[in-house]
Amino acid sequence: MAKSFWPRRFVVWQEIGRLLRRMRLYRDAMINAEDMISIFPEYAEGWIELASALLAMGGTDEAIEILHQGIEHHERNPKIWERLGDVAFKKKDLQLTISAYRTAWGISRRNYSLLHKLCQAYTEIGEHDEALFLIDSEFHRTRPNIKLSKLYIENLIKSGRIRESELIYREAISSKNRNPANLKWMADTLWKEEARRKSMHYYERLVLEFPDAPPAWKWFGEALLRNHENSKALEVLREGASKHSHIPAPLKWLSEALVKSGKIREAARVLEHAKEKFPHDKFIQTWQQNILPKDTPLFD
Repeated sequence: MAKSFWPRRFVVWQEIGRLLRRMRLYRDAMINAEDMISIFPEYAEGWIELASALLAMGGTDEAIEILHQGIEHHERNPKIWERLGDVAFKKKDLQLTISAYRTAWGISRRNYSLLHKLCQAYTEIGEHDEALFLIDSEFHRTRPNIKLSKLYIENLIKSGRIRESELIYREAISSKNRNPANLKWMADTLWKEEARRKSMHYYERLVLEFPDAPPAWKWFGEALLRNHENSKALEVLREGASKHSHIPAPLKWLSEALVKSGKIREAARVLEHAKEKFPHDKFIQTWQQNILPKDTPLFD
């Protein structure tokens, strides 16, 4: 049931339970959750709160048992099945995890975070094909949104199907949601899965397609540093600082790269230049303290 329809008292009870857990008063949290179940039996959240309190005390098996009891009363509530999957995943009981997530996904087919969790569980047991089959079926069954498209791309890349992932990216994301953040996401995802050469191609596209976005230069420069191309990284960051000389942030990114490249004195000069150019920016002095090694002489 949507939160907007919950009685005010029920919401207060929930907040009290979360506060008690944050304060590590787990037994009090359990009592609070038991009261929620008895007073509001029509809501599955009381069982979820009780399981959370038990889990916080280290009672994973007890939490699973409580969730099973709750499911007897709320078998069509996807949240309680999802919570069972979460607890089972923590216990490394992957068969129960998959079963719970599949049930939750069957009830709530537009909740793509459930599909993501289900695919993650399949990936854990090496069933990449099953994960891809689920996503592929959903992708072609519905009008895919960006979240489902990204999930599909991630799993294609994990399976080594880079060309297919690029095709989905172009069709579902690049053509409809063209922005530097999505392009960076594609580059990051490829990098994470060890597709380094292809990843660097996407990082470079950031500054080619979005030269007016200051973070694009930062992201490409950082990628070059990670790829041990320090000279090219500094060249890119200098160009970015020159192109966006009206703001101080590119000078900060350049100074950070200079320090990583061992050019401490040059980094100090860049930050001093930033201080002179933007005298009212209160963060620049903090940058000097945080970026430069402590024994670096500053310019007066």
